[in-house]
Amino acid sequence: MSSVFLGMSGGVDSAVAAARLVDRGHDVVPVHILLSDSDAGGARERVHRLCRHLRLPLVERDLRDLFRREIVDPFLATYRKGETPNPCIRCNERVKFPSLLDVASDRDDRIATGHYVRIVLGEEGDGLLRAVDRGKDQSYVLYRLDPALLPRLIFPLGMSTKTEVLEEARRRFGDLFDDVAESNDLCFLSSARRKALLRSIPGPIVDREGRHVGRHDGIGLYTVGQRKGLGLAGGPWYVVEIDAEGGCVVVGRKEDLFVRSVYALFPSWHRRPAPGEIFQAQHRYRTEPCRVRMDHVDDRSFSVTYLDRPQPVAPGQSLVLYDGERVLGGGVITKQEEGKTGA
Repeated sequence: MSSVFLGMSGGVDSAVAAARLVDRGHDVVPVHILLSDSDAGGARERVHRLCRHLRLPLVERDLRDLFRREIVDPFLATYRKGETPNPCIRCNERVKFPSLLDVASDRDDRIATGHYVRIVLGEEGDGLLRAVDRGKDQSYVLYRLDPALLPRLIFPLGMSTKTEVLEEARRRFGDLFDDVAESNDLCFLSSARRKALLRSIPGPIVDREGRHVGRHDGIGLYTVGQRKGLGLAGGPWYVVEIDAEGGCVVVGRKEDLFVRSVYALFPSWHRRPAPGEIFQAQHRYRTEPCRVRMDHVDDRSFSVTYLDRPQPVAPGQSLVLYDGERVLGGGVITKQEEGKTGA
């Protein structure tokens, strides 16, 4: 008999996802993946309590070494290059889903998580869709999933709102999650710890004309679009560029952040678009999508132009394209001059 291997973090979403799968009659096997040395908020103990409550067997996997190598080290290295990475996207692609696939060794086994996203399967092609709750939609961080994997995936929360999930958790598990805060920081690195690791060689902060306006404590502490924490007179100032080679942070006004054209590398497609097509594009996890025109696409890169208004994009983030509710794919935003070499 095939099983459903569910990634269980110890949070409310994966707990409700597990309970719903049990209600549907699936043979559910929770998988708890250890990614860091800290057990944030007693997550591991909650996983054990949930498995006892639902009478489910538990599989635990220690992937701390893999996570450090594939996620933490590249994350810090990217910041030191003056870019703004999104480790959740990389983790889903290289750690979480591959590890669940490894456990679900039988090809008939399914994989499930508590992500807010939907899957559609049919004659017109399988697709990854936005969740019903647009405020919790996580399709942006899952765009790099292999399209061939979609028929094996189950996302039990895709048709629900966060409010409905919280209410269901209260009915099913009582006060188990009352003191569990929603994560608003990196799951593996606090803001203070990140700053301590990235603090490095001080250097100048300059405006767009090259005039010296301040000093920084290491370029890894800054990201394009940042306004707070600059400590500069004559503001408001925004970080508009990070010159890793020159060791300086460039600041400007808010309007200096906005660009019309965006270049991206390392594309990953569910359906490869064609030049001239118009889609919705999202350049950060929590931004509203905007209309773009596909200008160029090849195996290594693509470029788009915003049709309605310029946007404040940051190198290192992903640009994800949508056709309505359906994810087309995307790539990693790079500097314009770098993108032109791939076009």
